[in-house]
Amino acid sequence: MAETSLMSAHTFQPSLQDISLKRFRLRYSVVSDCYYLHWDNNVCPQLAKIEGLANGSMSMTGLTRYTNEESKTAYLGLSEESTSGEVQWKLDFSHCGLAVRTMTLRAVSDVGNGGIVTCRITGDGSSSAVFSDPGDQAIEVPHVTGKKIVTIGVHLWRTTEWNTPIFLQESSLAMGQCPLDVIIELMVVHSDMQHFVGDLLLGLKFSSGGTGDGCSDVSAPGPVGQLQVHVVEGAGLVDMETHKPFNACIKCGILPAQNHLATLQTSPRNNTYPTWSKEFTFPGLDRAALQNGGLEVLLTDHRFFHNDVIGGIRLSIPQKKPTITSQINTDGLLCLNSPSSPSSPMAFTTFPHLPLSQLRGEWLLTPPESPNAGKIGLGKRSPLASPLMSPRSFSKSSSTSSSPMCSPKLAPFSPKTLSSPKASPRSPKISQDSPRSPRFTSRLFSNWTSRSASSIFTDTDTLHWWMDSSGTEVHHWQDMLDGEGEWVYCWHTLRPKLQTAST
Repeated sequence: MAETSLMSAHTFQPSLQDISLKRFRLRYSVVSDCYYLHWDNNVCPQLAKIEGLANGSMSMTGLTRYTNEESKTAYLGLSEESTSGEVQWKLDFSHCGLAVRTMTLRAVSDVGNGGIVTCRITGDGSSSAVFSDPGDQAIEVPHVTGKKIVTIGVHLWRTTEWNTPIFLQESSLAMGQCPLDVIIELMVVHSDMQHFVGDLLLGLKFSSGGTGDGCSDVSAPGPVGQLQVHVVEGAGLVDMETHKPFNACIKCGILPAQNHLATLQTSPRNNTYPTWSKEFTFPGLDRAALQNGGLEVLLTDHRFFHNDVIGGIRLSIPQKKPTITSQINTDGLLCLNSPSSPSSPMAFTTFPHLPLSQLRGEWLLTPPESPNAGKIGLGKRSPLASPLMSPRSFSKSSSTSSSPMCSPKLAPFSPKTLSSPKASPRSPKISQDSPRSPRFTSRLFSNWTSRSASSIFTDTDTLHWWMDSSGTEVHHWQDMLDGEGEWVYCWHTLRPKLQTAST
């Protein structure tokens, strides 16, 4: 009996149990024509996950499933009109933050009646290994260690018209040992980080409507929608100095911090491999808020009755700052043109007494032919403005501009002279040639620029300083937005000494 082959594009991914236990197993029975994804050796149709060979394969051409009622066997072979055929399976672990540690493959083949059977295993689309006539033996595949996507391809050829290569032959009298059996041990990869605190398994789910049954009982104004966070478990949470496990607690907070959404936390667990299985809900969040925001997850230690932040992660999609062009007009004023409103430049003012050595980042010098030559310009609040800037005019001489200017938030400063009755004998003498407005002095402004200007304008080009996510942090957040209404789980490597932004 023959069945016509079908085309499919299926990709196998691990379940939550597989992700937690860091293992994966795939089997296919030709007799029942079903795929099995559970770990134990029990094989029965009730445990089947996918029915039909083609429904679980990435691609299949030129192959047909044959059954023999007399011998009670079933196998895969070439179609009558085909001289070659192939079938491919794809295993993807990239979305859960895991990679292959070890892989063992068993794919039964028989070329006793002629023909050729080859098996090609590819890792991450680059490195591959080819095995001819795998037979009935389990094969170790070491070259896929550290790979996140594994592709298994089997090719059958006829050398003459009488050749009948057989693949995955199975007897119905001996069901239980599937002719195709793939066993994979998984691991978390730490190659991109020299020092790390441990690993954390986290689940995310975004729903655009409904309130859910989370842990937050605060009614949130604004859009209807929610973010659910499932803190599952941790791994390797050990103090490297004392070699003792942390009394670990996980805190979760939405970025940027919002008043109606409190920071939620789990109860502490004193274990190297703690299990929390705690679910939080943050209501009142729509898709736009999550695309422009993020989630901060912190690991704290409660051993000494205070919350020491040991490490953490930040999940977000980094947004780049808008492109702004600058120009200097004939009056020596620096103007910015935003792409959204190119016809309305943002006016800039100038400040005296700034040495050229303090020019950093966006601080630009006015042209020498302008009346304000040798002075520095700063603009009013814009998408590039720092929280350290506030709408305030620098001096009376700079207040000629009609728009409010911005200046650094400097503490009020009023030096005392010896003629003052409250002056201290140790107070320095102020030269009569010094500027009467100490807020604009070169030394005072120089100290501020040396500490702050470089970090404000040159350290990051993202919209917010906390948008420093990378790797699995970005992919997990994006997968959560793409798979609305579905749980997405991923292992994360906790970054040490993470500067908190949600508290």
